[in-house]
Amino acid sequence: MKTIITFTFLLFSFLGFSQTTREEVVDRTKCGQKLVVNTYTGTGNSEKLIKRTSYSGSECNISLKPTTIDFFGSFKNEFTYSNGVIDIEFDFGVIKRESYSVEGKLTSTWVISDSNSTLRKYTIIP
Repeated sequence: MKTIITFTFLLFSFLGFSQTTREEVVDRTKCGQKLVVNTYTGTGNSEKLIKRTSYSGSECNISLKPTTIDFFGSFKNEFTYSNGVIDIEFDFGVIKRESYSVEGKLTSTWVISDSNSTLRKYTIIP
């Protein structure tokens, strides 16, 4: 009996702390193949877009491997003006983009990060 109660408690605690992630196809070709897939986390009004996967190819011959993957998140946008005033804005948008060849090999990665510029600085917020 003690084992059943412990198992039930652990099951409900895992379900309570687990985060919901879902994928939704938002664009298809005329042939029904997927072009863009969005991945969301959270539920209801607290749902956020965390990843967008794009595929390419001809109308009815879409690659099974993605051509770009955009990762979304929060980042801090800091501007430094000539008088030394810093204006900080918090934004939500693309924080990383990966591009792939037709064969599925990673060709380039772009990440928003701290910049050496004295005028603008982006920092990803964990």
